Amino acid sequence: MMWRHCDDMDFALPTDIRMTRKVALVTETWRPEINGVAMTLSRLADGLNERFWRVMLVRPRQPVETPDKHEHLIVPGLPIPGYSGLRFGLPAVRTLTRTWQDKRPDIVHIATQGPLGWAALKAAHQLDLPVTTSFHTNFHQYCRHYRLGFARGVVQRYLRQFHNQARCTMTPNETLSNTMREEGYRNVVTVGRGVDG
Repeated sequence: MMWRHCDDMDFALPTDIRMTRKVALVTETWRPEINGVAMTLSRLADGLNERFWRVMLVRPRQPVETPDKHEHLIVPGLPIPGYSGLRFGLPAVRTLTRTWQDKRPDIVHIATQGPLGWAALKAAHQLDLPVTTSFHTNFHQYCRHYRLGFARGVVQRYLRQFHNQARCTMTPNETLSNTMREEGYRNVVTVGRGVDG
């Protein structure tokens, strides 16, 4: 189970997998989009569902919607400049707070650091819900690629401030975990993507 690595943090989740638990998974990318994050989160959500977790996906509407077995909370979004097929979610603190008051999740996992991620972090903290995050994309390293090297420090501080508000931040490999710890990220754990046998 994904959160087993966070058991030594200051919160605990029930360990009886026969009891249904609920996770709110906040993301800006989801199938049928084809990218590493969408594929990782899709496998994660399906795996959790097989282990008696109900998954509520919080995400912006996509140009093409495909039904699946998970509950979806669709929030407003806009196209990402330069990537018209992808959308970023707008802040929806009130919507998230109302929804999570009515359908309270056991945990909120945030896989996006944009406005939707910040809104989810704020709503979860207001409702005293445990929050975990995942770090999938090295945005601060892409600054140089997009000729925005001058912004690298600002982006790095932004990401560190965001992730350090979570109970733990999950990365796909130990190399990235070590780098993030050296850069001042707290409670970083490695959760490998695994292999679909």
